[in-house]
Amino acid sequence: MPLISVSFFFYFNFFKQFVLMKRLLFSCLAVLCTLISHAQQLRVTWPYDGAVFQRGSDNTAPMSILGTFNSQLFKDGEYTLTAKFDKLSVSTGVVTQANALSFQLGNNGGGAFGGITDLAQGWYRLTVKATPNTGENLTRVGTKTVSIKVGVGEVFMISGQSNAQGLENYVPDYDNELKVATQPLPSMDGVRVQPTRFTDLSSLTATLTKDPTAYKGGNKLMYIGTMASVANNQAQIAPMGNSLWCWAALGEKLATKFNNEIPIAFFNAAWGGTTITNWATTAINPAATPLGFPVSTNPRFSEGGPYGVLRNALQFYGSMYGLRAILWQQGESDTWALTGNWPDLNSGGVIEK
Repeated sequence: MPLISVSFFFYFNFFKQFVLMKRLLFSCLAVLCTLISHAQQLRVTWPYDGAVFQRGSDNTAPMSILGTFNSQLFKDGEYTLTAKFDKLSVSTGVVTQANALSFQLGNNGGGAFGGITDLAQGWYRLTVKATPNTGENLTRVGTKTVSIKVGVGEVFMISGQSNAQGLENYVPDYDNELKVATQPLPSMDGVRVQPTRFTDLSSLTATLTKDPTAYKGGNKLMYIGTMASVANNQAQIAPMGNSLWCWAALGEKLATKFNNEIPIAFFNAAWGGTTITNWATTAINPAATPLGFPVSTNPRFSEGGPYGVLRNALQFYGSMYGLRAILWQQGESDTWALTGNWPDLNSGGVIEK
């Protein structure tokens, strides 16, 4: 009996060690596969997925493509990279013209690639493809591809007070509130917004109105990121928009007017409860701290606000995507201010800026 017990104990421990070694081997293989996959990762770093660039008077826009490919073969010049644009329906995102444009991307020899072209107005799927230059490498490592959506169309900045900023996470009921014929919630693939807004207005400080990339309380006022379709009907609109509000419907009407061929994008720098005097005061004097809402003896805004936020949004997003116009809604707060004898109600300085 003792001999049998010892034998069983030895066998059990050997079996347990074998299982542990087997698990360790599988874990090592999984990590190795992950490292190999990462080593062969093809990434487009610019533009971001969903980006819409403002078209010029010739209905085109310069399109820069930048990215990285962590492959030694690519660094050694053994890969060719091409960019291909398939034209899409703004409404559905379905391909309407395959291979509308393609060109070869440059290799800087250090794992980065890039190229630029003039892209005609439209909504596109951009596919970057890495192809080995030899049959041996093609068989051994294969091709790599990555795809995003980009467009050349109309880009708008929204500003004003709460009727421009919108209610939190809200899209109007078309039937009951807008009093129009039945219309579904926003769904167009090529009507885009950057969906995450700055979340804490109370932490806007002089630093934030002067530096759009500054942090306060863990929130970043403005940043560049993926632009979402309005089909996500709970999205906000960076940097200040509370929801899609009426802007998604406007974007879809504009896209429809352009036969579903021109994408539309919005940014929102509106600020609820503001009068035109608040905007004008800080447009003229960036160090000003306008009074409160709508009649108060206490300053409501940080130094430079609210115009400082709009200025930074124009410079920050406008410099990257371009803009057609600012869509401004104003009036309700001004009416209350007039009723309360709000001093110096004027718009001087805003348009000029």
